[in-house]
Amino acid sequence: MTTGYVNEYREAVIPIDLFDSRGRLHRVQAIVDTGFDYHVALPFDLVQGLGLVWVGEVEMRVATDEWEQFDCYAVTVLWLGNRLPLRVLQTQSEILAGTRLLWGTELTVQFWEGGAVNVQPRSQ
Repeated sequence: MTTGYVNEYREAVIPIDLFDSRGRLHRVQAIVDTGFDYHVALPFDLVQGLGLVWVGEVEMRVATDEWEQFDCYAVTVLWLGNRLPLRVLQTQSEILAGTRLLWGTELTVQFWEGGAVNVQPRSQ
């Protein structure tokens, strides 16, 4: 299980552990975005700091209902006890955890400031 919190902006925040290009682990705090249909979004400075490898571009529809191009990078994450190779999108916004990362899990949120956010594998 992964445990996070609800911040002062009413956003559910969870930790994600990312491996950099040298194999070192870095914990980041990501906003859960159920409208983001990808694994993870990272800002430019973090992508560069981790030394991630560019793998191409992805076109996605954004919140304004327009299509935009995003650079896509390979990363390995430690998620719910498993090492997973993923693709992340480079954005100019906050760190986001999207629905592809959360797929197959149970997400519970106590919606008040400081409330618990829990992600666990789906119970069978």
